[in-house]
Amino acid sequence: MAVIAKSVAQTLWHCARALTVTKLVDACPICRRPKVGQSEFCSLHFRTIKNIEEQYTKWCKAFDRDIDRLEYYANLLRLEETGNAVRAAITYLKGNRDGPT
Repeated sequence: MAVIAKSVAQTLWHCARALTVTKLVDACPICRRPKVGQSEFCSLHFRTIKNIEEQYTKWCKAFDRDIDRLEYYANLLRLEETGNAVRAAITYLKGNRDGPT
C-alpha cells in the first residue's frame, strides 16, 4: 500500500510540475498573468509597453532631440504620477535592452 501511495504522489508531483512549467511559459514575464494573443505579455503590460513606446517619440519632440531610452525611462520613473504597471514594465525593459517582442 505504501508503495502505491508513493507512486501516486510522485505521479501527482510530476503532473503538477509540468503544469507549472507550462503556465510559466504561457505567462507574462512581468507579472505571471496569462499572455494575450501572440504577445509575450498580459493585456495590462502589453498596453502599458505599447503606450510607453508610443509616448517615447512625443518625449523626443518635447526635448527637441532624440533622448536615450534609459534617460526616458529614468524620467518616467521620477514622475509621481507613474503607476505600478509602468514601473514594472520599465524595470523589465531595462533588463531586456532589446525591447519587447
